[in-house]
Amino acid sequence: MDELIRQLEECTQHFLSEMEEADYLVVEQFVEQRDEIIAKIKDAERTTPLLEKHKVVVNRLLQHDPAIVRKITFLRNEASLKIKSFQQATTQRNAYESNPSDMYTQESYFFDKKK
Repeated sequence: MDELIRQLEECTQHFLSEMEEADYLVVEQFVEQRDEIIAKIKDAERTTPLLEKHKVVVNRLLQHDPAIVRKITFLRNEASLKIKSFQQATTQRNAYESNPSDMYTQESYFFDKKK
């Protein structure tokens, strides 16, 4: 159990030191690694309960979660903006490249109202 808690602490500290420059790939790798370690801790907890020293370390690590969530939210919002701008560019390109003859079908009628 000590080893798993140490791995979780090391993983979290490493991510926090790189968090400002981290891109989505680094964040994804951290989340996957953290989930793996937490799953192992939960499995080990069935046979060996968490000691008070482990709980203290875990609670200290949980205090960093708001900063981690802010980084994930920032990256999600950034990706959302890029997707919107890509969709807008695609829409504009499609409108620009559309064939004018496609705009008026053979079934259209024009009436001249000159007197």
